[in-house]
Amino acid sequence: MIKAINKAHNDRRDNPILDHVNYQPEIANKLSKEYAKKLFFEENLLGKPSEKDNGEGETTHASIVDNNGIAVSMTSSVAGYFGSITSTNKLGFFYNSYVKSIMGFGFGAQKPLQPNAFIPSSMSPSLVRKNGKNVLVIGTPGSKRIVSTISQIIQLWVDGDESISDIIKYPRVHAINDEVYLEDQSLDKEDLQKIRSNGFKIVFPNYDLTKSGLNAYFGGVHAIEFKKGKWKAAADPRRDGTSTHN
Repeated sequence: MIKAINKAHNDRRDNPILDHVNYQPEIANKLSKEYAKKLFFEENLLGKPSEKDNGEGETTHASIVDNNGIAVSMTSSVAGYFGSITSTNKLGFFYNSYVKSIMGFGFGAQKPLQPNAFIPSSMSPSLVRKNGKNVLVIGTPGSKRIVSTISQIIQLWVDGDESISDIIKYPRVHAINDEVYLEDQSLDKEDLQKIRSNGFKIVFPNYDLTKSGLNAYFGGVHAIEFKKGKWKAAADPRRDGTSTHN
């Protein structure tokens, strides 16, 4: 999982999709098994230096399902805390501060405003479907850790039998630029050495630990699962949030 996440983040940084009109063929290629195999088994592990993620941000997520199984997964962000620190007098929201992050391509060097520039985003509101029906609604804040977190949780939920409320509490990993960010600080020396032997540097982020001992750096998932004929919601103990059922 660590290798896959690292490869995916580095590829997204180095080979971003530039055509935001006719992008479907390129997406289909990136989602193919052939592309994944080529990417995963490349010998060159070392990534290029990238800007550090300072952990700041003002992103929120909501997962919603009605009695008919119609689902909404929605992630919204104003970039920095309180966005541009400017709000409307009548509509009650803050304007975002994403212009400071505008880029001409991929992750990395910032660029001035220009034609065809875009603002990269890691927001990944997701729906998992089985036989054409929604079975998992999920999303989280957390900058680039969003992609890592959602990938891990969906994989664990699809491949296992545990409830989403249990899976949300599992320790998480994030990997980019050949650095592995670990939430679980109790790993033994053999496990840590195995990670390092694959060319990774290990980082334990010191960022706003919750009372539960979990780290808010790794997101704040809100998810709803459909199992045994019932919908069940769960909120991540790492951050503020709650789940309700009607």
